Order: sequence, then C-alpha cells, then structure tokens
Amino acid sequence: MPRSLLRGAPPQFDSPGNFLLFLDSDHGYDNVLRELNLAKIIKNGCLLVHDTFYQPSSDYNHSPYLAIQEFSKEFTFKQVIHLQTGLPGMSYLRLE
Repeated sequence: MPRSLLRGAPPQFDSPGNFLLFLDSDHGYDNVLRELNLAKIIKNGCLLVHDTFYQPSSDYNHSPYLAIQEFSKEFTFKQVIHLQTGLPGMSYLRLE
C-alpha cells in the first residue's frame, strides 16, 4: 500500500479479502495517529500495532497506546485487544 494513502483523506475501497497490517514505524504520537487512518480505508481485516505497552509508572514511550485511545474516540473498531504481557506490548485492532 503506498505511503501516500496515509496523508489526507484517502478514498474508501472494498478489499477482496482480509488485510493484516503490522504497524511498527516511528513511534511518535502524531505519526501513529496518521498510520491509524488506514482503518478508514480498509474495510476487512485488522491492524496490529507494535510497542503499545502502557504502564504509567514507567519511562517507556506510551505514544502508540495513547494514539490508539485518541483515535478510538472518532473511529469504532469491531474489537480491540491490548496484549500487556510486558515490553514491548502489542495491540490488535479488528476492523469491520
């Protein structure tokens, strides 16, 4: 999928099958929010977001987890599972 789809408001498309997108790039809050916009394009599948460990008492980068929380205020995922089994953490975001 071209990187240009992450910018602006890309058109919707119907995918013939299910997608699994693994997001593990720049872990900055704004970048993760931009990447989560893929959820608005893809109708079938899920996003797997790496490094979503959240423990307020740690110095670990919480940006990916916090970006998911913010994005979820405007977009409803069919299912959200945060695997908090320790570092680095992983979140499964199922789309409709």
